[in-house]
Amino acid sequence: MTTDNKGKKNGTGDKKSLTPQRTVARLALYRRMLLHSKEEGKKTIYSHELGEILGINPPQVRRDLMEVGFEGHPRRGYEIDGLLTRLDVYFGMDQGLRMVLVGVGNLGRALLNYFVGKQAHIAIEAAFDKDPAKVGRAIGGCHCYSLEQLPALVASQGIHVGIIAVPAAEAQKAADLLVKAGVRGLVNLAPAWLRVPPSVFVEDIDITLSIEKVGYFAKMFSQPREAK
Repeated sequence: MTTDNKGKKNGTGDKKSLTPQRTVARLALYRRMLLHSKEEGKKTIYSHELGEILGINPPQVRRDLMEVGFEGHPRRGYEIDGLLTRLDVYFGMDQGLRMVLVGVGNLGRALLNYFVGKQAHIAIEAAFDKDPAKVGRAIGGCHCYSLEQLPALVASQGIHVGIIAVPAAEAQKAADLLVKAGVRGLVNLAPAWLRVPPSVFVEDIDITLSIEKVGYFAKMFSQPREAK
């Protein structure tokens, strides 16, 4: 049985045991801000500081951080190094997030140039493409394999996350190949809705939809306000 991910995200296992997606998204934002604060030399941070930066009220920040089992001190706030360590474990960054990429076109190349050798906890281990001219080459510092080699490599490397950066017409085939190989999380950059089993989580990223949304608000904000 497969599930169309249109209008919703797919989750893995017992949904009651999963943290809500909005909470996970906020925790990822906290981690990013904590990394920035650490780079600035800060040792501790208060919930109201995180909330002010991200537009989230302090009680919500504290409730979210309780999700990872980390409590702050009323006077000193949260110890940044300790909280980052806990968040790294929560997101699996302590062991490194290892992924594969399907599609080495312009978008795929940009992703390889961004991630390969430059992100401490995130790595694209292999890239795959159907173009014989790309197979067997190192592209953006990552070896490119044929699609036929994907199942064996994903299984041998224990990869659970895949990035789809192919044209819309090829996205479902790429998803099917990745899921059959054992991948349980997909980042879908193709403008297409995927059908996957309920045990696979899909994150759709469509830059065109984001631009259209920004365009709407830019138009509305540029219109003269009616006089009261």
